[in-house]
Formats: sequence, structure tokens, C-alpha cells
Amino acid sequence: MFLRPQDHMVLYNVNEFVPMFGFNLIGMQTDALKRIRDGCGVSVGLELVYWHTVEKKIGEYDWATLDKQVKRNTDAGLRLMIMCCGVPHCLPQKLYATTASGCAYQEILSFWNDDAIAYTQNYLQAVIDRYGGEDVTVIWHGFLGGEQYLWNAPVYYDTAARADWKAKYGDDIPKRGGGAHLDPQMKEWLTQGIIKHQVAVHDVLIKQHNETWDATQYLIGLQSDSNGNFARFDVLSAYRDRWPDATRMVMQYTYLGNTVHGNSEVVDRLVTELDCKLVVEANYCGGLLGPPTNPVPSPHIILDGGFNKIKPENWCGQVISPLHPLRGYKVMEPWMMTALKWAVDEWRLVRDEGMEKSCPLA
Repeated sequence: MFLRPQDHMVLYNVNEFVPMFGFNLIGMQTDALKRIRDGCGVSVGLELVYWHTVEKKIGEYDWATLDKQVKRNTDAGLRLMIMCCGVPHCLPQKLYATTASGCAYQEILSFWNDDAIAYTQNYLQAVIDRYGGEDVTVIWHGFLGGEQYLWNAPVYYDTAARADWKAKYGDDIPKRGGGAHLDPQMKEWLTQGIIKHQVAVHDVLIKQHNETWDATQYLIGLQSDSNGNFARFDVLSAYRDRWPDATRMVMQYTYLGNTVHGNSEVVDRLVTELDCKLVVEANYCGGLLGPPTNPVPSPHIILDGGFNKIKPENWCGQVISPLHPLRGYKVMEPWMMTALKWAVDEWRLVRDEGMEKSCPLA
């Protein structure tokens, strides 16, 4: 298991990539990371990397940006999680999923196309070969492998998908508009495609530390037919069946405290039926806390509904980010160190002693 007991705080750093979403942010560099490590007890960093920034040309990897991300964490003395995201705008058209109109959906690989699966495996293996080790783990998130499988439009009309559907059901895939209701047959077929893709991805990743990581926003839009979340429990079950001795990690780096139908029931099933270990974010879409004039008691998110009272030993980490882009802060401010230290101490009390505290900045 990559996360050790002393590694319960994970620091989410996104400064290279938030400009892609219109945010202007100066992120945490080595000096700030060292201060957080020494002053707050944080020992693991989390860096986000987009595929198309590494593979700018087909088959050619440019490691310059990711090298810099890795170096600032290792120089700060942090162990590191590299979260590989999709958005592979550089890939051949034949590897993309396509819409009912035949247009390539250029944020999603076809999860029936064996070439697309192999392409993904080769990329992840290249990242592991360059950076992997005892103090580094590479995980996979979203877009290609999570909530955006079917985001806003059915995207399963590529040649490989059509052939698979015809082999199972004898005719062509029925066309549906974006967000249309999926009948049980369609849902089952989509679920099997998602499982195939995710298991293939973890055929590569599991060799690192004998664990699977699911970093999908599992609890957002859980019941929606316009994303693939209806398949998540089946995917996690497939991990258990394929690798019964491996650790199953679920990272909800945001949205855990959001009011979504069935949250408590879902969490209960994850930890009791599938024995998943949970890593959650300190504050819903906020990164950490508001300023002293408007503090938000972030770790209480994990207490909402008593989720962490269900097999408390399975709650093994918390993600924090003082410079979350949605908060609008561009540089580290002094009050953030106080907030970070409180978050670490609060987690330890909750995890180890079952206690709750009030926010010291209130």
C-alpha cells in the first residue's frame, strides 16, 4: 500500500494546468512545499498531468513539464502521487470515441478499441518507467477513465463499439440524444465496456504497489445516465475479483460533502462490501479553508453523516490544497499555514481518537 500511516495528508498542486481552464494561479513550488512539509506534517504531494502535454506528437514524449513537477516534490522531501488525466487531443481519430453523428469526441478514447487500450497502457508504462519507485505512484483519473465517459452525449458509435454491440445483440447500436435515458441492455453493455477499459489500465498500474486507485468523482451525479458513474461499483468489484489480494483505494478529492442522493449508502457499500480505503478532500470544492474572516471547518466534511465512523480504519488519507483554483488565491498566505496545520491535527484526532474540534480561526 503506497500511503503509509504517517502519509495521511496529500497535497494537491495544480499550478501547471489551471491556466487551461482560465485560472491565473501561481502554484506551490519547492520552498512552499518544504514549509508545508516541515510546519504541517504533510508528507505526500499530488501532481496532475495531462496526457497531451507529454505526448505532443504521436509516439514522442516530452517530459520537460512533468520532470519539473516531480523534481519540486522530491526536492521538498515529499513522496509523490502522479495523477494522469486524459484529454489526449493528439491522438489518431480512430482511437477516439465518437458521437451518434460520427464526430470524434476528443476527450475520450474508445473503450472498445483495443488499439486505444494498448495506447493508454503504453503511455502509463512510460510514465512509470521514468518516475516510478517506492516513493512514487502513478494513478489514473477521469475523462478517459471516469465520470466523463458519457458526459452530455452518448459516445459509443465508433467501429469497435458497433462491432461489439452487433456481436452481442445482432443489430446496430440504437441512436440516442445527449443525456437520454439508457435502457437496462444499454447500461449493461456500457458497464462492460467501462470495466474492460479500467481493468486494462490497472493491468499496468497495479504492478507498482499492488493496489488500484479510483480517482473518479464517484459521488457526483451518481444516478445520471449521462456519465459512467453507474458502473463504478461494478468496476471496483471487478478489481476485487481480478486482484483479491490488492488494496482498493477510492480518492474523492472533492464533492464528498455534496448532497447527492445515496451518498451514505454508497460509502457504506464501498467500505463494507468492497473493503475500499478512502482518501477524501478537506473541503468541498474549496481546497482548504476560507480566510480568517470567513473560515470553513474543512475536515468536518469527512464527518458529515458519520461516514468515517463506518470502518474508520479504512479512512486513510485526506487531500488538501490551499491554492485550489476555485478559491482564487494565487500565492501562499500566512493564515494558510495555520489552516493547514489545523487540518492535519484535526484529521489525526478524528482518525485516532474519534474526536471533533472547532475551527481555531473562527
